[in-house]
Amino acid sequence: MRIAAACLCVFLFWPGSQVTAQSPADEKLVTIAGRVIDENGDAVPDAAVTIHSYDDFVHATTDQEGQFRCEVGERKLRIARILADDQQGDRQGIFTVAYRDPPTADLPITITVEPSQHLPLEVTDADGAPAVGAKVGGLWRSYPLFHATTDDTGKATLRYPKNSPPDLLYAFQDGIGFDYRTVHSRRDGAYRAPWFDKPPIQLQLAEAKTVRFHVVDSDDMPVSGIRMQPWMLAKPGEPDPFNFNLMPGVFFPTSDADGMAEMRGFPTWRETGFTFFIYSQENSRGRYDIRRGESLDDPIQLVVDNRVPVRGQVLTADGDAVPHVEVAAGGDSHGFDGEFETATTDAAGHFEMQLRPHLLYGFTVRDNHWATPMVDGIVVRPKQPIDDLKLIARKPTRIFGKIVQGEDQLPAADQRLVLQQNARRSDQVSNTNMHHPLNQVKRVAHPVIQRSATTDAEGRYEFFVGPGDYLLHGSSQLKRESFTVSDQPEIKFNFTLDFPEERPLNGKVVAGQPPKPVADVVVELKYRASGTPFNTRLRTDDRGQFTLQRKPHGIDCYVTSKDGQLAAIESIADTDDTVTIELKPTATLTGTLINSITEKPMAGVKVSRYRPVYRDGSQLFTPAWGDSTTTDDHGKFTLPDLVVGQKYFLSCHDDEEEEVRYRGLPNYIPVEPGPHDLGEIQVTPSRRYQ
Repeated sequence: MRIAAACLCVFLFWPGSQVTAQSPADEKLVTIAGRVIDENGDAVPDAAVTIHSYDDFVHATTDQEGQFRCEVGERKLRIARILADDQQGDRQGIFTVAYRDPPTADLPITITVEPSQHLPLEVTDADGAPAVGAKVGGLWRSYPLFHATTDDTGKATLRYPKNSPPDLLYAFQDGIGFDYRTVHSRRDGAYRAPWFDKPPIQLQLAEAKTVRFHVVDSDDMPVSGIRMQPWMLAKPGEPDPFNFNLMPGVFFPTSDADGMAEMRGFPTWRETGFTFFIYSQENSRGRYDIRRGESLDDPIQLVVDNRVPVRGQVLTADGDAVPHVEVAAGGDSHGFDGEFETATTDAAGHFEMQLRPHLLYGFTVRDNHWATPMVDGIVVRPKQPIDDLKLIARKPTRIFGKIVQGEDQLPAADQRLVLQQNARRSDQVSNTNMHHPLNQVKRVAHPVIQRSATTDAEGRYEFFVGPGDYLLHGSSQLKRESFTVSDQPEIKFNFTLDFPEERPLNGKVVAGQPPKPVADVVVELKYRASGTPFNTRLRTDDRGQFTLQRKPHGIDCYVTSKDGQLAAIESIADTDDTVTIELKPTATLTGTLINSITEKPMAGVKVSRYRPVYRDGSQLFTPAWGDSTTTDDHGKFTLPDLVVGQKYFLSCHDDEEEEVRYRGLPNYIPVEPGPHDLGEIQVTPSRRYQ
C-alpha cells in the first residue's frame, strides 16, 4: 500500500457544465461594461458574452445597442479571457484582459467579432468505434474557450474566430477515455501541426484505466470530500504534455463517506510519470507523484491531516500590544511545494492562522511602521496546536532606492522588485523530523517570505523590514543583492537598466545571389546569459521575416534550410534591434575511428558534435545544435550540415555501453563548404575501461 501526504493544488470546474462557478463570498465583485461590434463597427445585439477565468465563468448577453454589463470577482477578472459569440451571424471575437489594467464600468471594452471558422472533428473510442456524446474543445492561449459535443456518429464541429485558432484540441468522455492533440506548442514556437489544415481532425480516446484512492487521516479514519486533480500527463508523440489544470472538472473525483474515490477513464500513457494533487478547504492539501511504470492496480492510500491552529501575539519590547499588523508565515517541506499564509493582529496584538502540518515555518510582520525579527525553525506537526508564538516589534529598516534607464538616466517606472527574506533551512535546524513525500526527491526545506514593490513614476521603490537575511532581485538586468539587516535605519540600492527589459527584434532570413527571402524556416535563438528566459524557436513568415520580443542580452541564432544544404549561425548583440541572417552552403565532416590500443577500426561507436553557446564574458557554455551518428563496419562516420566558420566540439562513446568513452577526437572548424575528411583518427578508451 502506498501512502502520500500534503502539498499544493487548485481546483477548477468543467466550463461546459450547466452550473456557473461562484466567486468566494468574501471576494470583491466589480462591474465591467462593454460593447460588441462587427468589423464595420456596427452593434451586434443578442451576442453571448462569456468571461472565462480558469475556475470561474460569467455569462451576459448584449442588448440592441450591442452593450453588456455584468459583475465579476475582482481577482478573477485580472486573468480573464472574454469570448463574444454571435451565433446568429456565425461570428466570434476574443478580448484578453491585461492583468495590470483590468476593465472597469467607467472604461467599457470593445470586442470585435469576425467570421467563425468551422473545424470538423471525428472522435472514436479505444476500439475505433464512434464516441457518442463526447465533449470536445479547443484551448486558446491556455483557456478552454471553444466547445462542442459529438453526435450519434462521433462527429462534431468546433467554431472559433478565423484569426484565433485553438492551440490544442481535446476530447473527453466521462468514465471512458480522453485524448488531445497539439496544434501550436507553447514550448516550441516553431511547431505547427501538419494535420491541422487537413480536416476532419481525428481524435481517439486512449485505452483507459481506473485509478482508485483511499483517503484517511492520521488515525486511519476515512475522510470524505477530498478532491483529486491530475496535473501534467504526456501523450507519446505530442510535443507538449496536457495540463489538466486547464480543463476544469475532468478527472476530479471526490472521496465518499468511506474515503474512496475513483478516477475512471484515465489514459494509460505511461512514458513518463505524472503528479496529482489532493485538495480540501478543511484539510491540508497534498501531492502524490506516480513514477513511470508504477503499478496502479492497488488503491493509492492518501493521508490528509487537518490544518493546525497557530496562535501568537505581536508585542513591543516594552510589552505593549501591536494591533492591526499583518503576520506572514512562510513554510517549506522536503518535497516541492510550500505554504504562505497571513493573519492580522487584533486590538490586543493577537493573531491566529491555520497552517499545513509537516512543514518548516518562519514568521514575521509585514508592515510599513512595525517590523520583527523572523521567528523560524518551527515545524508544524499534525494535531499539535501552537499557542505561544511571540513576535517582538520594533521600528523597521527602510530598504529603498531608484531604478533608472539608459545613458540619460531616465526613471524606470513599473519595474517590479522582489525582496526575499530567508529563514533557516532544515539542515540548519535540529530535530525537524519532517515527513518526506513518497516518490519525491528529498530536498532541503528552505522557508522564505517575500515582499514585492513596483517603482513609481520617478523610478522609486521602498520596503520596510526587520532584522534578517535578504535577497533583492528584479529584472534579468539587475544585479541580485544579498544583504543582512540588523539595526540600520535604512539601506539604499540604486539600479540602472541599459535597455528596456523587453523590446522587439526584427529579423530576416535570406539566401542566394542576389539574396532572396527564405520563408517558413525554423529560427532557433539561445541567450548568452544566465537567468534568461526560455530559449526560443519560431518560423519565418512568407517574406522570410520574424519578430521576437527579446530580452536585453546577447543571442546566438541558428537557421537551416529545410533540406539542410544551407545554414547559418549568427551572433546578435544585446544592442541589436534588427538582424539579417544569410544562409550559405554547409560542410560535411567525415573520418575513420581507430582504436589506439588495438589499432583496429571502431564499428558501432556513436560520434556526436555540438556547437557551444558561451555566456557573454565567460568560458561557461551550453551545448547547442548537436547531432550524432554511428560508425559503420569500417569505423567511418559522417556528420553533415556543419555551418562554415563555426567551432564544433566532437566526442564519441560506445553506443551500447554509454559509460565507455574515448579520448582523441579534435574540435573542428570547417573553413569552407563541402566535404571535409579527417582521415584516420586514433582514439583511446577511457583508462578505466582498458
